[in-house]
This record gives sequence, C-alpha cells and structure tokens, in this order.
Amino acid sequence: MKVLLTVPMSRPKDDVQPMNDNGLGYLAASCAKAGAEVVLQVWNVNMDMNSFRQKLLAIRPDIVGMKVFTMHFNWAYNTLRVVKETIPDAVTVIGGPHPSTSRPEDIFSEFGSVLDYAVAGDGEASMDSLIQKVKAAKGIPQTDALHDVPGLIYRYNSEIRSNKRSFNGDLDSLPGINWALQQPEWFRSAVDRKKNGNAGELYNKILISDSRGCPALCGHCMSFHINGSLPRKRSINKLREEIDELVHKYNVRYLDFTGNAFLSDVGYLEDLCHRLIEFNLPLRWNCTGAAYDRNLRNTKLLELMKKSGCDMIHFGIETGNPRVMKRLCKPLSLEEYAEVVRFTASAGIKPLGYFMFGFPDETPPEMEDTIKYAVSLPFDSITFQTCIPFPGTSSHKALLENHGLKRIDWSTYDFNNPKLLPCKASINQLHSKLFKAKVLRRSRLARGLYRMIYLCK
Repeated sequence: MKVLLTVPMSRPKDDVQPMNDNGLGYLAASCAKAGAEVVLQVWNVNMDMNSFRQKLLAIRPDIVGMKVFTMHFNWAYNTLRVVKETIPDAVTVIGGPHPSTSRPEDIFSEFGSVLDYAVAGDGEASMDSLIQKVKAAKGIPQTDALHDVPGLIYRYNSEIRSNKRSFNGDLDSLPGINWALQQPEWFRSAVDRKKNGNAGELYNKILISDSRGCPALCGHCMSFHINGSLPRKRSINKLREEIDELVHKYNVRYLDFTGNAFLSDVGYLEDLCHRLIEFNLPLRWNCTGAAYDRNLRNTKLLELMKKSGCDMIHFGIETGNPRVMKRLCKPLSLEEYAEVVRFTASAGIKPLGYFMFGFPDETPPEMEDTIKYAVSLPFDSITFQTCIPFPGTSSHKALLENHGLKRIDWSTYDFNNPKLLPCKASINQLHSKLFKAKVLRRSRLARGLYRMIYLCK
C-alpha cells in the first residue's frame, strides 16, 4: 500500500515556501504505522502538472491525500484532476482547513468526480482506518463499510454523509514526526540570516506543534472547526524530546510554536522556558497569544519568556472598533489588548499586530477606528488585509445572506481582489482604507504625522 501525501501543485511562485508541515508530518507517521509506504511533499515542492504526472507514474500511489486551504481551491482541483487522469484507480482524499470548515454537500459539489473522500477534524485516526478499508477492498470500499471512519465525508448513494469527527485527546499517543520525511535540509532555506557570532552557522527555523484546539469562537476564525474548541497540549517531556532532536540533529535554532493554546497554562509555559534555557544555545522562538493573551499581563512571565529566547508574539486583534470587536466575539476587550501589547513591548519582546477590514456590516468610519487603534500601540510591525469570507466564518454566512447565494464559487473567487464583501463599504472605500493602512505600516514618518493629527487632539 503506497500513500502520497501532498499539497496542491502548480501554485503561484510566491506561494512556494521552504517550511515544514506538522499536520502532514503527523499524518505521514500515522499512515506508516498503519503499514503504508509514505511519500511526503510539502510547501517547498511545486511541480507543474506534467512533472507531477511523471511523479505519480513513478510512485503509483494507492491513495493520494492532499491538504487543502480554501484559497488554494483551483490548484487543489487541478491536482486531483491530474491524479484521476493519470492513475484512475487511486483513491483521492482531501483534509485540512477547507473540508473541516465547509458544508459537506458543498465539498462534493465543488470537486465532483475527482474526489472520493474528504476528512474533517484530526486526520490521523481517519487515515489509519481508511487505509485498512482500502486494503481490504483492494480499491474503493463499499460505502456501507465507511460509517466508522472518523471524520470521513463521503457519498452514500444519492446522499452526502459526514461521520463524527475525531479530536485526539492525547497528543502524546500520536506517532512522532519522522523529520527525515520532511527533508530538513530545506529548513536552511527558511533560516533567519543572522549568523552565530562564534560558529558562523545559519540558524535553521521550523514550525513546531505544541497544542491543538482553541476555545475562542471568534467570528472571523475557523480554528475551532478545524482543531476543535478543547485545548489539547503535548506533554512538556514529549515537546522537549522533539526540540532536542531538532536542535542537535538538524541544527534548528529558531522555533515557531503554532498552537493557539500555547499560552493557556502559565505553569506549563514557565516549565518550557526553563527547559529551553537549559539547552544553553542561542535558541529563539515566537508564538501566538490567541485566546490566552490575558496571561501576558504578567511581567515576570514575560521576562522569563524573553530570557528563554522569545523575540516576538503575534496578536490577531483584527479590529479597533468596539462594536465590531463585540460582534467578532473576541476573548479580550480593546483596552485589555492594548495593555498586553504594551507589557510585551516593555519586556523587549516584539509585538506583531494583525488587523482586517471588511467584517459583516463594518462601515468606513469603523475601519478608520482600526487604523487609529493599530497606530496608537507599540507594535514592531502591523499587517492589514481584507477579511475573506472563508467557510465557517461569520463573514461567510453574512455574505451568503446579503447576496442571496447558496454557496460561493471558489473556482472564480478572486482572493486578492474580492468583489463580494459582507461589510457596509464599497470595494473602493475598502481599498482606500487598505492603501492608507499600508502606507502607515511602511513609513515611520507617516505614522508619526498620523498620530499628531488624529491621536493628539
């Protein structure tokens, strides 16, 4: 049994990123444990369709599993189409954010005959079970045998069925990532270019999975659909063992902790910081606060994080308007966010701010509030972007209702310049605010003048 785990091919050139993928890494480990021979292709691989076809013929996989983000829809569809044209008997499966957030009936309307199955939620148990079913059937299993495959979305006669999702409660029980499959020589392409003053070595950087799940039900976010709302953390010992392997075997010196629950347990975080200090190496790292930003109102904790190598924290605040903030169901108030951002900056850790325009019913003056709020705080960098109505978000629901649509056609949707928005602003008004925000983001002088004019009244 051969399994190819991949990402969509023939993506735009600027989407080629030399980084690891922990989700596919854990999935590959689970498939291997189930007895499959696994080939893994992540984000540095971006073949054209002819090259991908040749790769398929060389591997001849029995199952092709692909991670799909909604913004990659067209490339995902074309990749699956090539699979079915090249190896018609191969079983095609998609997982990741798009199938975890979309309505099951929409998935098969969108992908049609190029897709056999989709998986929502954690995929490890799902793929293990599906591999056994495909082995037993020597191909596509009978649909009545699929009812116990966790999170599986599939056709059953004229119906679309969706099995109960799996959210693994014990992350330590998952087979560990085989970092050799991730081909860690690629990490060097994603390094921080600052050199070690003694050895002159480049710092390899990786994404590392510390937890899954997020209890915040933020309207703009899909995380709780993808990973569940219950925070699940790996044990400190398991996390420390993995970091030890990465540091000493692959020369990793920068850790990007990806879990939304990273800051959920202060005692856990303090223990991790002490263990990072014990490496006695120039390790650096960053994280996101997510639902737990309030735990950063602790100067001693921030000082310890800084000492252990933390050099930046990501803050997805999204808006600077109280009404929009309330509608988004964000876990903190604007005042609380301002406090933790200032505490973070005072500790010598760079706070990075992320904001969006175009939320449901948002008006141009409310967008201006976001600009004022973002510029008023000591962020090291600020990112502004358009709120895309991804499946599972309040923006998606509002857009469908406002425009009388049954579903969004992602094959024609322009993610870079969307024409349909759920806000109370025209496309031109939104672009005007976005342009202004980007000018302020790039120019310290412009930010200073803006503060003088608008914030010092």
